[in-house]
Amino acid sequence: MFETKEVVSLTQIRRPMLDYLCRSGIVVPVTPGGRGRGRKRMYSFGDVVFLKVIARLLKAGVSVKRMKDSFAGMNKKFREMGETSRIPGVLVTDGKSIYFRDGDKKLVDLMSGQQCFAFLVELNPIRKEVIKQAKLLKSA
Repeated sequence: MFETKEVVSLTQIRRPMLDYLCRSGIVVPVTPGGRGRGRKRMYSFGDVVFLKVIARLLKAGVSVKRMKDSFAGMNKKFREMGETSRIPGVLVTDGKSIYFRDGDKKLVDLMSGQQCFAFLVELNPIRKEVIKQAKLLKSA
């Protein structure tokens, strides 16, 4: 469990933004604290990972409103994550929409829930293949 001060340090999200994310319901701490002083919010490991994702999306220009609309079901996935567990997927954004590519390689628009067509090519395996083929070609 992490206190607010630790979360701010780990995620680089400033306290006012963290408060706003909690008030808007994008992030729901394990222990929400409550109104007034002396009531500490406590965050899980998964909450911290989720907040790091949010910090990166904010840097990419994604608005908090778009995140709220898109992340309705994602918070639960992160909440269940521990230090040794993995979320099989990748978040992809163009700055306006947020997409989730799961382990099955399906790309889903998180706002609409619709599956999208995406053709993703990993460049490193292709580079390795060309190196291997070029070596074979030169040795022949």
